[in-house]
Amino acid sequence: MPNAHFGRKPQIRITARVRRGGPRPGPRKPGIREPRGVVVSTANRSGRMTMFRTGRFARLALAVLAGLLACGDSEDGGGGGKACLGPAGGTVQAPGATLSIPPGALSQEVEVQLLSGDFGAPEVTDRVRVSRVFQVLPQELKLLSPARLTLSYQPARLPESMPAGAADLRRTDFSREIERLGALVVDEGAQTIGGETLGFGTFWATAPLAPRPAWVVVRPAEPVLFVGAKLTFSVEVRDQAERLMPGEPVLWESSEPSVASIDASGEATARGPGGTEISARAGAARGKARLQVASPEPFARDFTWENPLPQGNPLHAISGDATALVVAGAGAILAREPSGWRQLFASPGVVFEDLALAGERGLAVGAMAGQGVLISWNGQQIEELQVPDTELEAVWTDTELGMAVGHGPNIAVLESSSWRVMPSPVSEPLLASGGVNGRMRVVGARGSVYERVGEAWIALATGSLPQIQIDAVARGGAFYAISRDALRRFADGAWESIALPQSPALVLQTLGLAGEALVLVGTGEQGATYVLVEKEEGFAVHSFWPERIHALWGRSTTDLYAACESGAVYAFDGQSWRNLRQGTVAEIAGLVAFDGPRVFAVANACLDAACRQVRSSVLERGLDGAFAEMTGPFETPLRAVGGRGAHDLWAVGEKGVTYHFQGEGWVVGSAPGPLYALAACGEALYAAGGAGKLYERAAASWKPLFAAGWNTLRAVSCGGDAVFAVGDYAIVRYRDGEGALLDPRDDGIRPTLWRAVWATPDGKAFIGGDARYILLWNGSKFEYFDRPGNLDLSSVRALWGRSFGDLWAAGMLADGSGVLLHFNGALWDAVAPGTVAPLNAVAGLADRTLWIAGERGAVLRGELGD
Repeated sequence: MPNAHFGRKPQIRITARVRRGGPRPGPRKPGIREPRGVVVSTANRSGRMTMFRTGRFARLALAVLAGLLACGDSEDGGGGGKACLGPAGGTVQAPGATLSIPPGALSQEVEVQLLSGDFGAPEVTDRVRVSRVFQVLPQELKLLSPARLTLSYQPARLPESMPAGAADLRRTDFSREIERLGALVVDEGAQTIGGETLGFGTFWATAPLAPRPAWVVVRPAEPVLFVGAKLTFSVEVRDQAERLMPGEPVLWESSEPSVASIDASGEATARGPGGTEISARAGAARGKARLQVASPEPFARDFTWENPLPQGNPLHAISGDATALVVAGAGAILAREPSGWRQLFASPGVVFEDLALAGERGLAVGAMAGQGVLISWNGQQIEELQVPDTELEAVWTDTELGMAVGHGPNIAVLESSSWRVMPSPVSEPLLASGGVNGRMRVVGARGSVYERVGEAWIALATGSLPQIQIDAVARGGAFYAISRDALRRFADGAWESIALPQSPALVLQTLGLAGEALVLVGTGEQGATYVLVEKEEGFAVHSFWPERIHALWGRSTTDLYAACESGAVYAFDGQSWRNLRQGTVAEIAGLVAFDGPRVFAVANACLDAACRQVRSSVLERGLDGAFAEMTGPFETPLRAVGGRGAHDLWAVGEKGVTYHFQGEGWVVGSAPGPLYALAACGEALYAAGGAGKLYERAAASWKPLFAAGWNTLRAVSCGGDAVFAVGDYAIVRYRDGEGALLDPRDDGIRPTLWRAVWATPDGKAFIGGDARYILLWNGSKFEYFDRPGNLDLSSVRALWGRSFGDLWAAGMLADGSGVLLHFNGALWDAVAPGTVAPLNAVAGLADRTLWIAGERGAVLRGELGD
């Protein structure tokens, strides 16, 4: 008979449900009247149940029920005990258990039974039962105050080395919820454990299982080491009760021994760039740390323009002397000498606004992140001065004195052969400075003029002009300033207007000097640019073109130069303007570099505003570092250049037309479709193209190897025994004659339009595209680097590397500017590329010389920095 071990007498349970009338839940059979009354059911331990309903005899049924619940005889059942207890409380005992009910815990008399057995207790996680199982009935009864139950535990059941003090009491009832009793008392002498309860049900004693490792924590969690460095990891092992387990044996392991090895003591040695998982195992528990190993090798940080020259960034300043012409703008200072353009100084984060030359010394001022920067150079010696909270916009010097001024609370002053920072004499922006009879003067945007006498500033004029002035120059003892529509002169303590030509009507932008003559720049109604050159009476008007001029300077009115937004420099000889730019401004789509160095690029210049028509060309780097167009029959847009060498070179692109160069001219060929990327792997040459096709150059044709649906493939690379091609939401790996699509969604990463791939020598691959993250295929799954360099990427358009620890990524930031990143095997570093334009291509050599290229014709060479 089920559960007979709890007592020999059948146990009767009676429940009653009084129905007060009204509809019952759910549908009811038509025509059937719902009775009112009491439903009484009885059930014995054999599982039989009898139910009867009373209507008029509800009171009789309740009386019967109350009688059944009333105390009967108090004879002990087999293996248990019972007692009739009431508000006075009392005790019930059974072999191995005592239940003590205090006075007031019961509101009326009830028969309480205490039964014992060896079954019926549910399992408790990480604990073992150490007593018999006891039932206290009636199970549904709730006490008004806690009763105390004391059980005998069985020492033989305690896990090895587990003290009895770790035991506790558990309770459950028909709800199946397990409760831990409070107010526990363990008596090891009597081998009992007691606790308090407000409810009846099933009770038993438990103790923790023998201590076993359940948690392992490895520290540090994410360290970075350089190759050759060592690090000893610490480990913390805890058991299932979260107690420390000092001295517990630990087995150490590295998932990538070629990246880092680890010995039995937990000391790791960095072997090569990359990432590895360091694990510590104690028993069945395991803890992990992620170790990144970086290459300590230097990489290019200084970039020099090689196309176009002087540069493709905006130029904001121009000056010179009898032999040299110097320009400056976004990121660089360059000089035009008889041998060509030469970069004097590069700092990509600085935007230079003005230049001044005096003798052998040159000065340039600008700003970076809201802070003023003053650069002074003399031959090979370069000095830099920071001017806090001030964007410097103008500089002047006569070799003995000098001043740099701008927008902000500070200025820089040259006195006694040294520069120092001091407060500005006025709150308005300062536009220019100069000197008269050994005294320095400044002019402000509201017309204020101050002169420095000793350590004091004397006001020659306070800000009273009706318009804000935007530019100013000093000539002799006078200041000249322009607003948007007027030119004014300050002399003899007052401002006066100077008449300008009435036609064309101009919006003035820039003011400069050509020798002693004033030169102005303005724009007309249609956006055309005009240059006004001062003559003996009035101004000569020179029609320019729709290009913005930022600065003018000249030795005379017939030897005049203009620095422009596009990075171009124009020269005026008194008759016409001539562009001094060298190279192309067409967008560079691809690069390849061979030893020599021999560097080639493909470029596309738009011939209309919508760029529906383009003129394509292949550029070759000359011995002087400048790029020039190669002669060739290029009639289709070009997207990539590459090959096995400088005398086995291919240029490919749209419309399935190819161009092959073998040292004596370009030969036109064909491909089954458009080709967008090339990769040479030993003697093999692969191409990625339209309709998801991956090709190999075999014999005299392009042989299709794999088709990734109709998704265009835009980049290809090979490493180890695999070829990777990526494109529009497609990643292809071709290995051992078979191609397969790899889906980053399998690893929880969203796909995008992929534009770049570089395969490592061991068959891994870095992948970039129109996303803020860069993917890494580690050979079995995808990982990703989110916001590498802590930058908001818009697109990664090119990847190139020498090894896992020397990788470059180029593209565009979310704000539209160019971005260049270097990966050392562990971390991504943002490197100032020297150009503000988006980048499309990267190529390099084994000696770590690097070329980057992109929009505005930008090609820059990077070399190892200090």
